[in-house]
Amino acid sequence: MAAHVNGTAMMPALTGMFTAGRSAVTVASMLVTLWILSPVMALVVTAAGVPALLARLALSRRRSRMVADFAATARRQSLYSSLITDVRAAKEVRLLGLGDFLKGRLFGELRATQTAERGLDRRGALIQSGLSGLGAIVAGAGLVWAVHSAATGGLSLGDVTAFVAAVAGTQGAMAGLVDSLAIGHEALLFFEYHADIVSLPDDLPVTTSGELPVLRQGIELRDVWFRYDESLPWVLRGVNLTIPYGTAVAIVGLNGAGKSTLVKLLCRFYDPTHGSIRWDGVDIREVPPARLRETDGCPFPGLHVVRLDRGGEHWDR
Repeated sequence: MAAHVNGTAMMPALTGMFTAGRSAVTVASMLVTLWILSPVMALVVTAAGVPALLARLALSRRRSRMVADFAATARRQSLYSSLITDVRAAKEVRLLGLGDFLKGRLFGELRATQTAERGLDRRGALIQSGLSGLGAIVAGAGLVWAVHSAATGGLSLGDVTAFVAAVAGTQGAMAGLVDSLAIGHEALLFFEYHADIVSLPDDLPVTTSGELPVLRQGIELRDVWFRYDESLPWVLRGVNLTIPYGTAVAIVGLNGAGKSTLVKLLCRFYDPTHGSIRWDGVDIREVPPARLRETDGCPFPGLHVVRLDRGGEHWDR
């Protein structure tokens, strides 16, 4: 699975590199034609491609940094959008009057992202205008030289026609090569972020030695405290609870009381900040998370937990 994900993430870079190779062949063939007619012009056109390449690579780095810097903003924007439009959240949004609040947050994140994108687009437009002007100057200077050479008998009319076509073709092929290299470079930068993310260590301590016995007695929560971040309030405070094997347990409470959090802790999506959760006396932190969750999507065979919301809706966990 990881190999498939990495291959998919590398596809834009590979596509850019293949396109760059094809463009390089075209540039080389055009330069040979141009070199026969005017070695100096061939060198000038090649030299003019260097600042274009450097400018496009700089823009790629800026764009990748912008995407990385605004990744959290984009996630929040997506969250607020889904909360406003998802029917599953409509009840809470209407009940608590959160519509205007969420729209304000959504538009605020959207404005921040669009402001950064507009700034980058303006910079890109200015750079592209400058590069286009440079290309026009080079082509114009070459045309003046060709006309002068034809007037003095250095080039024939056919040579002038071939020269103009060679300059235009070389510049076009050079632009394609620069674009391909920039696209490949940008894709590699994004892949570097991808590689950094997938190589992050597991945020849960992983052990390979713990064994999970067949549940016979039940699950016990011993003085469990939990909060999602040190800057946030406690969600669970000193919870002591025994869930006997083979019984149905209903978790009832207001929205935000910690019902879903309790189930997430049982599945070991998080570990308690304090206290422990024990499976027939075994602390589940001593068991690999994959082993804990491997039984048909339910980590607790024989244990039936029903979550009840204030509105009376429920679903099995």
